[in-house]
Amino acid sequence: MAKSKELPKKFREEIIALHKQGKGYKKIAKALNLPRNIVGSILRKFKVEGTVATLPGRGRKRKLSAAATRFLRRQVVKNPRGTAKHLQQDLVAAGTEFSVCTVRRILNIEGLHARTPRRTPLLTQKHKKSRLQYAENHISHRSFGILFCGAMRQN
Repeated sequence: MAKSKELPKKFREEIIALHKQGKGYKKIAKALNLPRNIVGSILRKFKVEGTVATLPGRGRKRKLSAAATRFLRRQVVKNPRGTAKHLQQDLVAAGTEFSVCTVRRILNIEGLHARTPRRTPLLTQKHKKSRLQYAENHISHRSFGILFCGAMRQN
């Protein structure tokens, strides 16, 4: 069952005030148009905790702060070919220590998944010069071929 939304603090304080006046669960629920079980749970919480304020949730807190996550994201956008190991070393240099797996997990949560970049051959000046020479040598043949094919189609 999904967790329902929390009542506003004003409502919770009103429930406590009515209870202190001596009213029962049913009368409070009817007066505020709320289910009895909600009134009961708020009163039980008040008796145990002594407050109607929203308490922090359960579970382990995030190890990496929001600022550190933004730092990681900026580093990846700036240098997409960097490795998780390099990012982890950057974090250590910044004063926080995390494992490489944590760095990868955080980046995955942020939507930055690992990809292997496409390998493209690098052209040297010699390659460029030879390609230009080839193109210049064959440009007349190509244009002649196009003209010849055009003439053939017209006939």
